[in-house]
Amino acid sequence: MIETLLKKASKFMGTLFVAAGVLVASAPVMTTPSQAQESLKIIAVVNDDIISAFDIHARTLLVIVLSKLPRNQQTVDRLAPQILRMLIDETLKLQEAERLGITVSQQEMDNALIMAGKQNKISTEKLIETLDQTGVGIESLLMQAKSEIAWSRIVPMKYGRNVEITDNDITKAMAKAANLRNQPQFLMSEILLSFDNPSKDATVRKQAQQLIQELKNGAKFDSLARAFSQSPSAPNGGALGWTRLDQMPDRIAQIVQTMRPGQISTEISLPSAYVIVHLRQVRASADDKVADTVVDLNQFHLELPGDASTATVESYMQTAKDKTQGARSCAAFNDAAKQAGSPLSGGLGKIALSKLPEHLSSLVQDLAINTPSKAIRTNDAVVVFMVCERIEPKAPSDEVEKARVQQQLFGQKLAVYARQAMRDLRRAAYIDIR
Repeated sequence: MIETLLKKASKFMGTLFVAAGVLVASAPVMTTPSQAQESLKIIAVVNDDIISAFDIHARTLLVIVLSKLPRNQQTVDRLAPQILRMLIDETLKLQEAERLGITVSQQEMDNALIMAGKQNKISTEKLIETLDQTGVGIESLLMQAKSEIAWSRIVPMKYGRNVEITDNDITKAMAKAANLRNQPQFLMSEILLSFDNPSKDATVRKQAQQLIQELKNGAKFDSLARAFSQSPSAPNGGALGWTRLDQMPDRIAQIVQTMRPGQISTEISLPSAYVIVHLRQVRASADDKVADTVVDLNQFHLELPGDASTATVESYMQTAKDKTQGARSCAAFNDAAKQAGSPLSGGLGKIALSKLPEHLSSLVQDLAINTPSKAIRTNDAVVVFMVCERIEPKAPSDEVEKARVQQQLFGQKLAVYARQAMRDLRRAAYIDIR
């Protein structure tokens, strides 16, 4: 699949960033010899491999497009240090994979591309089309995916035998969780930026602050986490799942308790790292399973004109109410949705409440089945929802829970080895930044 897409993508790979890092237009353009020479300028040497200006520019544009950042010189300048650091780490991971004889199969790369589409809530074909239209090739995306797949094998292969999880470890962890099940739990995501040398503290802190600024400017947290975070949670958009205060570093626990759902923290200082936390939801205890509930959700969607006045919005709100409030089944609701004519109307599928934005989760979590919600306005539409089915979470069996806890403990210990392995690679490498 990837070979076919690469052939399709080749027609726009002539698109380059011009000298001094200025972004070119979306469509492919002819470059002058001086611009082409600038794009091949060596920015860093990592052992026997080089990172060129084109490599940095291509990855920068990829991050801008997928994270929905402003496409301007200011964004490029802010992202440049993080992009270079990320490419250095990816190069080291791929070099280590080659040294160990670890290869990534074509099927794994195909699956990674499919996953990238799902993470951006579009099909693989639409992802390629989007990158095509904005002048981004998929090579940089594939390099990132390949390095992460390889690294996910390197760490267990080198250090997995050192990780021992005993039955006593599992029993203690389960007992602790049971004793603290009435404690609040926090659904969080993270971006972690680490450093090896104390002299890099100020640099990495500035990079964290720049990412926070991008988030304030509207960047997607999960996209920036995938692009920049050095935590094992990065491939999942930084998602950490439900976490108790005692499971967090003390400094993070202190900060999280002062935050409201939906908020993003300032940069949090940890030993040899800075962390940015996105608090998504809070529940009173492990027995509060509302956010784990799955709903089969349908949507009635009316797209608003781009310059909709207050009167127009109110008219659309009333129309949405009039067309849906008489529906007492999902079939009737869907009939009304079809009549609205929007391709975004209809079934949204089964979605966990924890995956919904906070305002939507609050809207539907107590909504009776087969009952239309009130009409609400989004950025560009008026929508009404109906819950067709609600699936409450079931308590796992003891064996399933033991296996989950064992995997969790193994992952936590392996993550420590992963950070150390990355530090060792950086320290042993010849890295020349020009």
